[in-house]
Amino acid sequence: MLRKSEEKKLKVRKDDSFMLRYLRASDFRPKEAFEKMVKVYKFKAKHEKYFCSKSPSEYKELLSQNFITILEDRDETGRRLILAKLGDIDTNKTSVMECVRLNDLWMELAMDEEETQKNGIAIILDLGGLPMRLFKFLTPKVTIISALKEEMRPWKKIDIHVVNTSSLLDKLVSIVYPLLGSGIKQHIHFHGQDWTSVHKFIPPEVLPEEYGGYKPQVDFPKMHKYLYDNEDKLMELFSLGYVKS
Repeated sequence: MLRKSEEKKLKVRKDDSFMLRYLRASDFRPKEAFEKMVKVYKFKAKHEKYFCSKSPSEYKELLSQNFITILEDRDETGRRLILAKLGDIDTNKTSVMECVRLNDLWMELAMDEEETQKNGIAIILDLGGLPMRLFKFLTPKVTIISALKEEMRPWKKIDIHVVNTSSLLDKLVSIVYPLLGSGIKQHIHFHGQDWTSVHKFIPPEVLPEEYGGYKPQVDFPKMHKYLYDNEDKLMELFSLGYVKS
């Protein structure tokens, strides 16, 4: 797929697992898959500061805040589930940009999983306890570029479920939401604190108790080990893209 292109400066992995990220996301249409790959890495080259270049070990302190992780179980369709609890971010110890970059650790590993490539992901975006000072850093530019970054990833399917919003947060979200592209907006679902609504999309059997599920609390150290065990793979993935002249 790549050898026939004129993108001589584009450095990517050429193994089956990596190429299948894009082929599966495009229903095995090679031209569309390649165009998607080029689009992703051109976006990365243009917005490099939004992408991760550090190892999980370098993010150990930030990871200890436990505001984003994958869940151990998949849903009944095989989707990988990702939980982001923005209210747990300590804005006195980190920046929004570091949080945006940290997200890549989980997303890159998920994209390398065969089952995730085939079935996609669902993100639970928990806004409960979100500190108002965080909105000072969530400028329209940061919000839009971060959303575009997620929309561009080669997912077979992606859905974002926003939970634990308040009336004030609803007003703030209503300001940002119209700025997002139609592509990402059609995948966003707002549930407030209505767990029955969430369970229409994600069964309670795979969710922690705090989301009306039957699972115990998330074992964050166990999930972090998944990152640490894959440091070499992640560092290789972070190095991919357009080679600078």
